[in-house]
This record gives sequence, C-alpha cells and structure tokens, in this order.
Amino acid sequence: MVLFIGALVTLFSMEFGDSLVRKNRTFFYANTIRDAIAFARMSAVVHGQRVIFCHGSDTSICKNVKPGVPMVITESGKILRVLPRIFSGDRLLFKISGTGSGRNLVFLPRGVLDGHNGSFFYCPRGRSDHAVAIIFNKVGRIRLATVDAQGNKINCNF
Repeated sequence: MVLFIGALVTLFSMEFGDSLVRKNRTFFYANTIRDAIAFARMSAVVHGQRVIFCHGSDTSICKNVKPGVPMVITESGKILRVLPRIFSGDRLLFKISGTGSGRNLVFLPRGVLDGHNGSFFYCPRGRSDHAVAIIFNKVGRIRLATVDAQGNKINCNF
C-alpha cells in the first residue's frame, strides 16, 4: 500500500513538474519576444532608421532568417539581435490587423509601427492551455496575455 501511494505521489509530481517546466519555458520565450520587440522599437529611434523584427522571410531584408529564429535587423541590413531558436515542437504564430502585411514588424524612426496592430502567439507543444499572446499596437505598447478579450484561454488553432 505504501508503495502504491508513493507511486501515485511520484506520478503526480512528475506531471506537475512537467507542466510547471513547460509553463515557465513558455513565459521565458514570450518575454524574450516582448523584449526583442521593445529593443527593435528603441533601436529605430536610436539609429534614426527603420528597424525590423523579422519573424518570417517575406521581405528582402529578412530573406536570410531561418525558420524559428527571429531577429532584429536595421533597414540597412545590420543584424542587431538574434533570438534563441523556438523550442522543438512549439509554435510562434503571428496575426496582424490594420494596414500592415507580412510576418515582420517594422518600426519607423519615431518609434511607431508601420501601420498595424497585432499579436504573436507562443503555443507550446501539447499544452495549448499554457499558450501566451504577445500583443502590440502601432504606437509601440507591448503586453503579455494568457486570455483573450473575452476572458477565454488563448487559442492556438488558427
């Protein structure tokens, strides 16, 4: 009986520990993205030129970006920061609204985004209940959220 109880406690601890590790890993990467976006905004002001937070490769400046490795690049092509690779099996999704297009954030020299609001969604493999949104608006405000505007958990099925 003691062995059975010990096995149950161990099993529960392993599941709780795995959940905690995944949740912490998700928030670590979401904070890394948030900090890189803030860095891109500040760099645009400091360098007096457009600075791009590259997540995709749909522009000529971001053409050398490897999938899963976001980076911050000046308009002239100078790499300012390379982020760590997304954890294996996790996904970083991107949605924008407004007049912007593509998968990259472009900050103008005055520190505002070039025409759009939106969100990144960090979705850990097998634990969509731990998903985090990195929400930004075109004036440069950035925040993290674990629920949407209606109070529902972030949904990574899009």
